[in-house]
Amino acid sequence: MTSNEYLERVRDFFGHDTFAMETTGIAIEDAAPGEATVTLDWSARHSNAKGGVMGGVLFTMADLATSIADWKEGEVNMTVDASMQYLHGAKDSHLRAVARAQRTGRTIGFYRVDITDGAGTLVAQGSFTYMHRPLA
Repeated sequence: MTSNEYLERVRDFFGHDTFAMETTGIAIEDAAPGEATVTLDWSARHSNAKGGVMGGVLFTMADLATSIADWKEGEVNMTVDASMQYLHGAKDSHLRAVARAQRTGRTIGFYRVDITDGAGTLVAQGSFTYMHRPLA
């Protein structure tokens, strides 16, 4: 399968994630086994009371990117542990989350996610553990 075919299958599958894709407006920029990139141009609807991007939006971006990086056709995957560090306020409205596998095994995968703004500032960073197994 080519990288473009893989990306289209990922977009088709995760297009059904109503919260991440429709409610928040996150877009899948790139995907390959073990890594994924999602983006979001955030607006007032994503803001917290202080006018910055809400931490839950950043967490959703990280969780979606990680799920995509861990995804395999014919398997189910789920977050079993997650930790986020919110490091800096976003300087502009363009956010990019990049998830990369640190180690994957038969049933567990460990991932790191970096979220940057359009200026390249590291806004948040997360580590996620995913369980994956064949569909029954």
